[in-house]
Amino acid sequence: MLTAAEIAARLRQVREAASISVEIAARAAELTPDVVRAVEQGQALTAGRIAALANVYGYSEEDLLDDAPMDTSVSVLLRGDPRAEDLALHLGRLTAVCREYTQLEELLGSPAQGRIVGFSPAGPPVPPSWRRGEELAAHTRNELGLGIAPIRSMSALLEQLGVRLVWTDLLPEEIQGLSLHDPLVGPSIVANINGRRHMWWTLRTTIAHELCHILYDRVPTVPLGIASRRNQRDDLEQRANAFSVYFLAPREGIRSLLMSRGCIPYQLQRSDVHAVMMHFGFGKEAATTHLLHLDWISKPQREKLLDRSYPTEPEDDSESPHSQSDLAMYLGLGVPLERISLVRVAERAHERGVITTARFREALGLSPFADLRSVLAG
Repeated sequence: MLTAAEIAARLRQVREAASISVEIAARAAELTPDVVRAVEQGQALTAGRIAALANVYGYSEEDLLDDAPMDTSVSVLLRGDPRAEDLALHLGRLTAVCREYTQLEELLGSPAQGRIVGFSPAGPPVPPSWRRGEELAAHTRNELGLGIAPIRSMSALLEQLGVRLVWTDLLPEEIQGLSLHDPLVGPSIVANINGRRHMWWTLRTTIAHELCHILYDRVPTVPLGIASRRNQRDDLEQRANAFSVYFLAPREGIRSLLMSRGCIPYQLQRSDVHAVMMHFGFGKEAATTHLLHLDWISKPQREKLLDRSYPTEPEDDSESPHSQSDLAMYLGLGVPLERISLVRVAERAHERGVITTARFREALGLSPFADLRSVLAG
């Protein structure tokens, strides 16, 4: 157990290691900068302040007091991201959800590592990144027995793999997703729907992109924290971009669909593009770019096809929690979006009697006055 002076020093060390200023740490922990400075000098230490600051840096209070390893997925992410302070205000909440998920899974006897341990990290990307992304996508499909069929629900696939999916709409729009993997907590993906509430197809590519990071960019004993932003061009992100497209719509899957429609390369019609979009769950930007790279259309043809409108039906959305009836009920009860991913695991824990109704409410962030009879009756 650490002494008060050691706790204060450790809080300062993990903040500095994560490249977070006192001012941002204070905002994220809902404290004043003067209080944070006092805490780091061994003054004004309280359990609440220790817990709040530890959470900002990606630790539970217990981990911090037990002198856990210095690096967490959050500290790695904040240290490695040039705009860490944009993230520091949000990561504490998100990692708290991931830790809650871990605790519930452990109560159920199913800790989250799942099937990802069967995938060997790919190491640093080697150009051309898109080619390696396609190879990894094909390998993943083969290992999971997916063939060339469309993936109807990426969120369901993550559940099978033992990867947590947390939704948020509070991150800046430019951040599309986060990959968090801590050996103590397990693998988690955060998908940002801010600005994309009704663009379910972009959510699918985001989830697939982050899955590439979880499967192939981690080191099993070292935390992984990656923020994926729009228009990033480094090799790691380009590999994950290519993985996401080829994983959702493999080369042979596209060919099989278009050949079954009697299509000829460079003679695709609007209806053919729409068929690709609906079959594989793509938007028109991703679908036409993919068809261009696969030599089904030319650049001028892509420009013309992009000018066309393509209907998308709400029932095609299999990813957003707003479109999943069991989760939508809880959203209606007032469960925060960032905690909606806990619903199913918390329900299982409650059904088996390993958590109380009070703990169930607490896990989901529900008011004590929320009427649970309708959702728990089923």
